[in-house]
Amino acid sequence: MTRDDTALRNPANWRAEGDFLVYQATDAPWTAAVKATALDAIGCRLWEVQATRADGATVDLKATAELLAGRVTGLLEPLRLVEADNEYGLALLRSDAMDQASYTELLLHRDGGFELRRYRAATPGQRRQQVAFSVTHEALAKLLHDLTT
Repeated sequence: MTRDDTALRNPANWRAEGDFLVYQATDAPWTAAVKATALDAIGCRLWEVQATRADGATVDLKATAELLAGRVTGLLEPLRLVEADNEYGLALLRSDAMDQASYTELLLHRDGGFELRRYRAATPGQRRQQVAFSVTHEALAKLLHDLTT
């Protein structure tokens, strides 16, 4: 994906889908979908980023996760590899949140596809909750580029 944020800034490139605004982009071999809860001229309230690869490639989960942890710099906190499980074909990366109250999570698949979401840590006895977070269009374009290059 390109670092050019021009397409992200144009509201005509986003479509309503239920409670979300969705931006889809294809830059072979990637197809990405960005879901937001709000959008303005500066940025959006990001809910989720998903991307898939169409070329059938597979990745070394641990090496790719470590590479992404070092390359993705546009989030609130840096990512770190928590676990890479080759049997299930998944790697889990989480942000190093200072207070651990909220964190970003990246789930990387064996085919290189991924989902990125932000969560608020649950209080004891409750489940964690997914939350939206603010990001500028420029930072989102850089994030997409870093994750798909």
